Amino acid sequence: MIYLDYNATAPLSLFARQAWIEAQEDGWANPSSIHEPGSRARHRLDQAKAAIARALGCRAHELVMTSGGTEANATAIRSALAQAGPGAEIVCSAIEHSSVLRNAAALGALRLVAVDACGRVSSQALAAAISPRTRLVC
Repeated sequence: MIYLDYNATAPLSLFARQAWIEAQEDGWANPSSIHEPGSRARHRLDQAKAAIARALGCRAHELVMTSGGTEANATAIRSALAQAGPGAEIVCSAIEHSSVLRNAAALGALRLVAVDACGRVSSQALAAAISPRTRLVC
């Protein structure tokens, strides 16, 4: 079978599957709990954050862990706009993920860029949409 629906999920690689199984067996508890299973989960989480931080060239405390893409999009958008002040904009293609479009629209910051029949944004349309008030381009 050829699987082409990677839009929302993807099959796990063998390496990732094995790591997930190990984490489920030993690190399944609430990492905020003080009991032993919680402490093991906290240790695994801290190790994972440290590894991700090393790979990204940042510190573990600079990472924000979310439950998924929708929450991550909302957090990124709100964080960018919180620093920007009134009138800040987010430029998005008309076919951007709904979690991006809805969050930007709810904050009154959405500036849409049309796409062609193939779903492409022209570089001219994108350049025209960007202004000094633009804080994110999605």
